[in-house]
Amino acid sequence: MNTIRYRFSLLLLLALSMQCAMSVHAQTDDSKWFDYMDIYGGPRIGAVGSTLTKLDGDFMFGPSVGGFFEVHITPRIAACFDLNYTHEGTRNAKCSFADDEAGTTSNISIHLLNSDYRVRYYLMRNLNVATGLHLSRILRAYGETDGKSVKIHSNMRRGNLSIPFAVEYSIGPWAVEASYYLTLRQWAKKKNDLYNIMGDARTNKVMLTLAYKIQIF
Repeated sequence: MNTIRYRFSLLLLLALSMQCAMSVHAQTDDSKWFDYMDIYGGPRIGAVGSTLTKLDGDFMFGPSVGGFFEVHITPRIAACFDLNYTHEGTRNAKCSFADDEAGTTSNISIHLLNSDYRVRYYLMRNLNVATGLHLSRILRAYGETDGKSVKIHSNMRRGNLSIPFAVEYSIGPWAVEASYYLTLRQWAKKKNDLYNIMGDARTNKVMLTLAYKIQIF
């Protein structure tokens, strides 16, 4: 009986020791991820695929060029600011910018300056998810029907608001990110000619980017 009790006590002690060691190891590994106020920055480039809702158009693919700045609040949480240029829009949309309405489909091209304000949560050292606010400001926009292009940005909202949902995976200093953007407002201002053409059309877009992370502090 004493032998059984001894073995049971030894196994229990060993199990508790292993549990404590694993807890300490996990905490140590977690603390090594990032320190408070670790700051990273660098370029971010990629491609964006977009279309405009309610116009039954095809996806338009364009570039995304910019940079980012990331500050770590805890080993797992970071605040991130991105600034980038994108070319978005849609192709073969069922609308017409021609005065005689001869065209049945049109291309809509929107050039934007974007700023992102995100919170990143690191599931692992090299894997994180992020969300926040995505603010867009129009640089210029065109509608094209039958090869004829017209400027339309004067009748569009100067800015727009989206909610990004992103996943980022890192290999060394390189980070690949896939994002989906939920746009909250339509582009055309109500009660003007453009609204009669585009209606409540909003941007629906996804983005794939590659970043190079440089530790600043």
